[in-house]
Amino acid sequence: MFSVSLELFQEDEIIYGKIAREYLYIGDLQNAAHYFEEELRISEKLSEQDLDMLASIYERFAVEAEKNGNMDESIEYYEKLLALRPNADLQKLLDVKRNTKMYIPKLEDLARNIAVTTEYDFHNTEILSDEFIKFTNTLEEPYIFLYDGLYIGVYPNGYVYYGEMSNGKREGHAKWIHGTETYISIVDGTWKDDMPNGIVTITGISNREKIERKKGETYAYRSVETGNVNNGIFEGKANKVWYMEDGHIHDWDVTYIAGSMQSIGISASGKNNAAICKNCSANLLVSDYIHKVGGLD
Repeated sequence: MFSVSLELFQEDEIIYGKIAREYLYIGDLQNAAHYFEEELRISEKLSEQDLDMLASIYERFAVEAEKNGNMDESIEYYEKLLALRPNADLQKLLDVKRNTKMYIPKLEDLARNIAVTTEYDFHNTEILSDEFIKFTNTLEEPYIFLYDGLYIGVYPNGYVYYGEMSNGKREGHAKWIHGTETYISIVDGTWKDDMPNGIVTITGISNREKIERKKGETYAYRSVETGNVNNGIFEGKANKVWYMEDGHIHDWDVTYIAGSMQSIGISASGKNNAAICKNCSANLLVSDYIHKVGGLD
């Protein structure tokens, strides 16, 4: 496109700057960065306007490279950005990226095991390991990488995403996994616009050794809820199943409006009921909290 100009002015920084801005105008960031760099090589400095544009390109490339799981490339662009715009905050960010790179192989290994496992317990699962918790505590933003054609994302709050992505956003079918010493949650369903949207199934597993028990009562060790969510919040019909320690299974159909469980009426004992069990006629009481997918805030 600009070959004639370059033949006439091989070492003219003004021409390089103009060409860079033309490439930037048409959205060709790679060539824009190249000619800004050539301008900088010849003149050893850039105008504030050109400096801002090149810095913006470097920052965008750094973020995109990390989203695509290329930490080496991301660090390279952050280093270029720091050389252009030295400041303490950027230096701190770069130090974090370099530290992240050091433990990435082990973090990826742990995350892969968490993502692909089909059975979670409280004695042998990486999501509860001290090592995994230590790694996630050092993250300031999600770390995402490709594995076997799908994406695995590790988030600072300890959640693990395993599924499809599009343009850097969670999109398509995926699992969303989190664990504590008392409870493990696995969300399996569809995502759109970086949020759970559509039909999801939330499986909750309780640590039986950590249940605060009352004499004479039996507890659910596993729960499964399937329903529609809008941006992670339950909306419409859903089904809740509780697997009790005594072998009984409760099965309820419920309705939500904006995450709020709806009442089907007041029982003779004055309780606000949401559903009646299909297997034993036990009442499910209306809860006050908003029912939604966790870990999205």
